[in-house]
Amino acid sequence: MRRALLLSLPLLLLPGLALAVTGDVPVKWLDGAPAHRVETAKGQATAAQGEAWRGFLARRGSQWSARFDEATGSPLRFWGEGWPVDAAALQEDASAWALGWQILEDEQALLGLDRADLEPLALDRRLGITTLTFARQHRGLPVEDARVSLRFKAGRFVVGQFGGYPGIGTDPRPAIDARQAVDAARIALDAGPDQADLSAPELVVRPMHRATGLEHPLAWRLEVTRHDRPSRKTVWIDARTGDLLGWEEQVRFTAGTVVAVIDDRYPLAGTTTAPMSGVALGNAVSALNGTFSTPGSPPEALNWGPDGTWVNVDSPDNFGQASFSDTLTEGGVVTAQAAANAGNTEVRRTLAQTQTHVSTMVARAKCQEIDPGFGWATQQVQANVNLNDTDCNAWYDGQSINFVRQGSGCNNTGRIADVIYHEYGHGFHAWSIVQGQGDFDGALSEGLADYLTVTITGDPGMGRNFVQGNTNPLRDVEDLLVWPDDINGDPHITGIIIAGALWDLRVLMEADQGAAGIAQTDQIFFAVASYSSDIGDSYSDALLADDDDGNLANGTPNQCLIDEAFGAHGLGPGVQGGAYYLDHDPLGTLLPPDASITVDLATGLANAECAAGTVASATVHYSLDADEGVGSFDSLAMTSLGGGDFSADLPEAPSGTYLRYWIEAVDDAGGDAGRLPEGSITDPWYGAWVGAVETHFEADFEADDGAFSSELITGDPNTPGTNDWHWAEPQGGGGDPVGAWSGSLAWGNDLQVESNWNGEYQNGIHNRLVSPDIQVGTSEPVLLQFRRWLTVEDGVFDQATVRVNGELVWSNHASSNPNGAADHHIDSHWAFRSLDITDQVGPTGE
Repeated sequence: MRRALLLSLPLLLLPGLALAVTGDVPVKWLDGAPAHRVETAKGQATAAQGEAWRGFLARRGSQWSARFDEATGSPLRFWGEGWPVDAAALQEDASAWALGWQILEDEQALLGLDRADLEPLALDRRLGITTLTFARQHRGLPVEDARVSLRFKAGRFVVGQFGGYPGIGTDPRPAIDARQAVDAARIALDAGPDQADLSAPELVVRPMHRATGLEHPLAWRLEVTRHDRPSRKTVWIDARTGDLLGWEEQVRFTAGTVVAVIDDRYPLAGTTTAPMSGVALGNAVSALNGTFSTPGSPPEALNWGPDGTWVNVDSPDNFGQASFSDTLTEGGVVTAQAAANAGNTEVRRTLAQTQTHVSTMVARAKCQEIDPGFGWATQQVQANVNLNDTDCNAWYDGQSINFVRQGSGCNNTGRIADVIYHEYGHGFHAWSIVQGQGDFDGALSEGLADYLTVTITGDPGMGRNFVQGNTNPLRDVEDLLVWPDDINGDPHITGIIIAGALWDLRVLMEADQGAAGIAQTDQIFFAVASYSSDIGDSYSDALLADDDDGNLANGTPNQCLIDEAFGAHGLGPGVQGGAYYLDHDPLGTLLPPDASITVDLATGLANAECAAGTVASATVHYSLDADEGVGSFDSLAMTSLGGGDFSADLPEAPSGTYLRYWIEAVDDAGGDAGRLPEGSITDPWYGAWVGAVETHFEADFEADDGAFSSELITGDPNTPGTNDWHWAEPQGGGGDPVGAWSGSLAWGNDLQVESNWNGEYQNGIHNRLVSPDIQVGTSEPVLLQFRRWLTVEDGVFDQATVRVNGELVWSNHASSNPNGAADHHIDSHWAFRSLDITDQVGPTGE
């Protein structure tokens, strides 16, 4: 479990879920911006009511879906029924651009930009999809991360992207010059002349999503390449203040622990032989299958190295570049291997060179199979092996793939085929991106590289035997990680979300269609690599790749399987959480006494296009007695209002009642259709208070922190993050909500106030949040009421508690059997709770 926990209005919050691995360095950091763009239901609904979008639907039909930028109201993606265009015009570049300009002019109200703000960037015709992308400028300066594009399939316009950041008013005149920007970057990144090289800066507009809204600062953009470690960062310096706005690491790493077993992929599987291709042997060059012919007569002595036409394998001089010699007989085989008298170190480093050659060629062949026009396959790949830069690692730096020698308990990464496939996969992603459309997002790229690996091997365990002595995988893409709940500070973990969705789709497609299903899944993977700018984009790109008629509103040939696979990971509509959806707005905090209390429920199929059935009945279980156990709640059948809607009127309750309730639904086959709320294993109900209260103390944490403080009870105080209580805006990481109950601020564990925080608390620590002293006098009863968002493991492992004057008044559920305890407490809403603490109040009313 990897979750967190928060509290907002009025009072308290408790620890989140622990995770053994704290996470890798983030790939991208922008000051004040969340690591991933995550939508909220409220924000999306508000944007969907915008005048421009409603006007578009009125003109173009109602069967469109969209993913909106909530800061601007612009559609980051919109897709649907489409409309016919002149298919012949799409075949010629000039007429295709003319068609694109006409659509942008017709939809200027939705685009929000003038033609002068755009210029043609790229035209792409892969996968049967014609894509036009436009570069966004502001007064002659590039606007970073802006994406305006149009996509056509089967003679129809079907997908658009209008993320062009309308409304920029940035003054293009810098207050600091390029030299000062270089100096500022060196200071901010501790990158002196001996540590790094810096490129010439370029002025750009760098939109910044911050907690307070969207800003468009003028920035100097430059590259910082380190000498002392593998790192090449794109850096943005504020062109007015000289402050560091952010950076994005261009070097992509693989690192971690391991998982699974397949022969000949890793050291523990033993050795085998495989062809070397493109190798120069005398006057001959070997073919892809390793065959060659020479003009001489056998026997013939041959000498060659680990290099080939399509891969150049280099090993540092102090480790030794391998060279091979063997004698060829007619129709015989020559073998590249370490000398018979070689020591273990030489054998390992020779194996790294031959394995890197062979596995790079396997990855290249797979990528060419997926995309016959794959550009990187036409160039020689630089592969550096046996490096001593970083133990337990490998990386792609935008130009080469790199692998380190054995050390720190890890095998030489150049000997592990999966790691080589993964790093080559980063290159496949980078070379596949349609300019101005997709993006080299860190987590997305990690997931795509993992998928390339597992589709080559057919094994969901990626990177087996990364750690010496066992064949466990580095990552398992069968792990059910969900967007956005499982977004992690380590992009490799976040990447499992998209890798898992694609792998699950591959399994479903293979079961349905055999090898053709795998090939189609690989094409969908290619589309995501080409068009997606983050993991949240992937679902619509999968649909378009699968589409056969240029109309996404009428479904695609494999949409039900796509919805099932992607939906399980929180992407697209899907069926995450079951075949039905249950939608209920919890009752407010304070309800009027002696009045009817109405509970409403909306239900329906999670994916009506791919399933059948209805919710036949619903029941609300409730209690007006705060001491009554959940098993003794009264039950009331809800009245069907038609269309899947239900309603029930609870009995009138007197002032001072703590109302608790939960809802269950049954489908037309008599099966369980779901229950609400989900996840609160300790107290599985919604709560509300009936009547007014006399308030002794209240804090909503907006104007100030409520005079709360936090402290570390056990744990190393010198380890960052052991006391991880924050008063800040929740960012949605590690199971956190994406906003506070009211306003924008809350107290919570690890609210990701720094870029390398991931929303999860650490193992083996105990910390607490403490309220100020509160005087309540002698009135009775005394109630502690608060909104809580708690995600914590079973109490066997992790304990969340509420104490008043040192006395325990609440704790999370702990299973009676500690073996395999899995009753984790995961709030899925801001839960109202009321605790009677009369007996805990001190003699002075404190």
